[in-house]
This record gives sequence, structure tokens and C-alpha cells, in this order.
Amino acid sequence: MKIQRHKHKPTKVPSPNYILVDDDNCDSVFPQMEDLDIVALDIETTGLDPYEADILLIQIGNDRNQYIFDMKKFTNVDKLINYIRTRKYIIGHNLKFDLKFLFHNCG
Repeated sequence: MKIQRHKHKPTKVPSPNYILVDDDNCDSVFPQMEDLDIVALDIETTGLDPYEADILLIQIGNDRNQYIFDMKKFTNVDKLINYIRTRKYIIGHNLKFDLKFLFHNCG
């Protein structure tokens, strides 16, 4: 029996743009995000308990753009939570954890 090996070229996946969102630029960034019905969501926290720990960072985006919210510098939390609630689909690795933190800490 002869084993054939397929030769293929690795696919180059473009890196996304990383956009740091703060209070100064959020009014110009949120309209860019509005057309995203499907978003990936990830948060970074100071611990595992949503009643004790704080959210440090929220990252939302797709394969082209990743929007990063430093929660120590971003204060327009209501606008962010409303944006997350109105997405058609949210993709995440452990969404139960992320959403529990978000809605306990941010409303």
C-alpha cells in the first residue's frame, strides 16, 4: 500500500485590527461596531467570583476588528452593555462566566 502525502500551502490569515476604546473615541467607534451582528466576546477579570472580582478588560469583535475596552479608563458602561444585549449572536469560550460577570458588575 502506498501512502500519498498532500502538499498544501499554509493559508495566511490576516491579523485583525485592534482598536482601544476609551471615553474620548467611543462616539466614533460605536457606529463602526453597529453593523456587527455576530461578535466574539471575552473579558479579563481580577478573579473568578463575579461578586468579589472586578472586570479589567472587555474585548468584542470579529475576524477584522477587535475592540478593546479598558474598564479602568472606559466609563460609558451602559452604552457598552446595551450594545452587547442587542447583538444577534455572541460567540465566546466561556460565555456563561463572561455574561454573569458583565451583568452583575455592569448592569
